[in-house]
Amino acid sequence: MKQMFVRLYSGVGAIAVVMSLAGGVNAQPISDTVFGLELNAPPSIPECSIKKGKEKEFDRYDRPSQGACYGREAKGKQSLFGAVAVYAEGPLGDERLGIKFAEGQEPANFGRIYADTRSGKIDVVGAVTGGIPTQAQDLAGLTEKFGKPTHQEAIHLQNKMGAQYEGLIAEWELPSGTYVRLESPGNLRTPGDMGTNLGFLRVQSATFRAENKARRQTEASKRVGL
Repeated sequence: MKQMFVRLYSGVGAIAVVMSLAGGVNAQPISDTVFGLELNAPPSIPECSIKKGKEKEFDRYDRPSQGACYGREAKGKQSLFGAVAVYAEGPLGDERLGIKFAEGQEPANFGRIYADTRSGKIDVVGAVTGGIPTQAQDLAGLTEKFGKPTHQEAIHLQNKMGAQYEGLIAEWELPSGTYVRLESPGNLRTPGDMGTNLGFLRVQSATFRAENKARRQTEASKRVGL
């Protein structure tokens, strides 16, 4: 059953659970790599192989037998026979890539992993988390990889039935300018009906973060006051 949540109040919270995040080691200098995907660089993994006879379908990519690969996100185009998947050809440009892992090699607690590229280089990495049920492990793994969060906030939520839950927001601003945000569940700022079992992880390059801030400031300056 879908649940509606409202934000009641916030405070500082800390969760001390240790779990490694795929691709990360905290004892060495902090790496801007997550799930094996390095920001500000072209993907180091190959494009997934295409299923025979499914070249123009939306789910045309095979899962790899080992490691990981990426699939280019299709854009839908209407035809006489319904929507047709249209894929970019040639070198990577500004597009979204879906990351597929070999059976049994998927990162624990994370799904729907994607990378956004600009001029062929990875600008953003994102993933869906397990929300409140896995947030302790998610936070511990990210803390092990990136160090103590720059900002951490406990969020108290209540559904229509009166049940209360504690979610969190954790943010890391790395020395390189890379920004990492864990939001659990994923409807903290805009209450919705996604429930407690869905959260978001986003990792943004310094360039993307700076341009995003500048764009928001420009939009805010154009708003007319009441």
